[in-house]
Amino acid sequence: MKKQRPTRHHASSIALGLLLALCGFMIGCGKSSGPGVGSGDLQAAIKARTEVTERALEVLKTDEQIRDLMRKVIAKADAKQTEGNILLTKDRYPEAVEAFNESARLYRQVADGKIVLDQLAKAEIKAATARMLAGATAKPEQLNDARRLETNAEGYLQAGEFEPALAEYEKARDAYAKLLPSEGEATLEQAVAARTAMLAARDQIKNLPPIGSSRNDDLQMPQRRLGVANADIRNAPKEPKPGSFSGLTSGARKAESAASDALEDRQYTQARALFVVAEKLYREAAVAQGKREAILTSRQSAEDTMKKADVAFRGSARPASFERGKQVLADADKALAEDDFETAKPLLTAAAEQFAVVRGEAEQMNTLADAQQAWSAALAAADEDLLNKHASSDFQAAKAQAAAAQTQAASGQVPLATAQFKLATTALAAAVAAATTKKETTAKAAPVIAQLDSAVAGGDKFGAEDILAELEILIPSDPRMDGLRDKVTAMPAESVDLGGGVRIELVLIRPGSFMMGSDSGNGDEKPVHKVTLTQPFHLGKFKVTQEQWQAVMGSNPSNFKGPKLPVENLSWDDCQGFMAKLQEKTGRKFVLPTEAQWEYACRAGTTGDYAGNLDAMAWYNQNSGGTTHPVGQKQPNAWGLYDMHGNVWEWCRDWYGNYPGGSVTDPTGPPQGSLRVIRGGCWGFVAGYCRSAFRGRIDPGIRYVDLGFRLALAP
Repeated sequence: MKKQRPTRHHASSIALGLLLALCGFMIGCGKSSGPGVGSGDLQAAIKARTEVTERALEVLKTDEQIRDLMRKVIAKADAKQTEGNILLTKDRYPEAVEAFNESARLYRQVADGKIVLDQLAKAEIKAATARMLAGATAKPEQLNDARRLETNAEGYLQAGEFEPALAEYEKARDAYAKLLPSEGEATLEQAVAARTAMLAARDQIKNLPPIGSSRNDDLQMPQRRLGVANADIRNAPKEPKPGSFSGLTSGARKAESAASDALEDRQYTQARALFVVAEKLYREAAVAQGKREAILTSRQSAEDTMKKADVAFRGSARPASFERGKQVLADADKALAEDDFETAKPLLTAAAEQFAVVRGEAEQMNTLADAQQAWSAALAAADEDLLNKHASSDFQAAKAQAAAAQTQAASGQVPLATAQFKLATTALAAAVAAATTKKETTAKAAPVIAQLDSAVAGGDKFGAEDILAELEILIPSDPRMDGLRDKVTAMPAESVDLGGGVRIELVLIRPGSFMMGSDSGNGDEKPVHKVTLTQPFHLGKFKVTQEQWQAVMGSNPSNFKGPKLPVENLSWDDCQGFMAKLQEKTGRKFVLPTEAQWEYACRAGTTGDYAGNLDAMAWYNQNSGGTTHPVGQKQPNAWGLYDMHGNVWEWCRDWYGNYPGGSVTDPTGPPQGSLRVIRGGCWGFVAGYCRSAFRGRIDPGIRYVDLGFRLALAP
């Protein structure tokens, strides 16, 4: 071992001890023996002090590394030397001799440091070797007593108490030896065979560094322990975890090294046993390495998932769930570093699952960002003045949806917020479309509204109703429509002046569809079929009265007399003559309603047998008293038409025939026939004949006291 210059710390410490020894020597020489003090005691103390001085000088010549490792022993020696000098000045010679002798012993121990450390190293190796051999067969709890002795030895060693440390190591070795099974002596061949098996097990481990003899390191074992004791414990190398890959390989390497040394020393029995231990540990290490490789694959998978999750985010911000996944991965790495695969495996699985969830969150956040951007772009492109003017409620509803989406996004409800933003964008697009259409239709409606105002001002109710119908199609939901409807409704009913204060009032019937016929009625009321009327038409508000007939024809054929009573006792042909003269008188053409027009107007949107309560709406055999009654005394139907049920039958334009088998549009009945259709029932018939779907038929030339009619204005 190369000698080095003494360090300043240790050299100054020993020099101080020498100075104190010299001072004590001078004081002792200057003293005379007082009473009771033997010169022999003083001489013995001076001699002991001289030996201490010599031993201290020897320590100064020793290797610096050994002095550094044995600094605690030097400190004890220095302290005992100081104690001896103090006792010497107090004439306590026997005690001074004892202190000087202890100091000299400690200094000798330091001077012989290499020998002491060699002894400790060998003792520690023997104890460790015995532990490896005992551990191969003994139960863990059987090793406890011997392991405690080793721990005691390590404690003494770190405290600088080398002799007790040496003794404890030897006790530990003996305790381990007692646990070894008694086996016969092994031969060279058996030891080599054990080594061959061990090498085969070692070869199963990948990337294992070459292993040499432990002899070069053996002498450093106590030094390393003392170095750790003298240094900051936080910088101490960490022992491999028992059962871990590094712990197994470390134990196997030690066993192999010890076995190789024993084989070299021809200790075949010990060599064979140690090779067997090394083989067992190498095989366990190979299994652990396989587990490690498998777990490292999981580690790589978790890291790949983390990277995919990371790049899935468009910005630099990451949610707490991403950081949580990183923490779990860090915990898994910590467990891997300690070869704690049982802990690392579920952590890696959890980390991979967490990052998969995070990736899904990233995609959801990106989708949310797209939805937010789409909303913002749509809002920026929208004409808010146009929307507020023509689609205010829809526009406000869309903005309310977007505000709700923003609140949901802030609270982490990403899927709900995304859906809300999309709904808001869709609603905004619909509002823009509606506002644009409304703007266009409003522009188109302006001249039509002007025409309506002109018709109302001119008292042209028919014209106003027709124009209003056009506006109902053009701007049905326009806020102005309620006022326009009220304006037209307030106009006097459309009427034809017959002179003398007699007028014919008409009601505008809107086009539409209804189901004609009845499944529960007579056979000719079937099949029930859909009828569509495409054109509006005007129908008499009342049945034609006797005063109206008198005003046109100059006569009255009715059986029951009264100006407001319905005219009756008329044939279908009589009706045609009246309408011809009416046209000559007014310049307007009138016709009988078709059967489909009559039932459509009678039902007024209803689907039952009657358009309402029959007693409230009709004169029939149960309430008529066997006579006709003035028109307009009963309740009208929903469209303002009176006496559609009862009072007198009403002639229709159609020839009588079977209904078609399917849907029809604007039907006018068969092209020819022998009977004409009559509808509505009368004062003398039971309720069933007054049903909306009931069909009567009669020769067009017959007159009777219950036959009347209602006018329709030709288009």
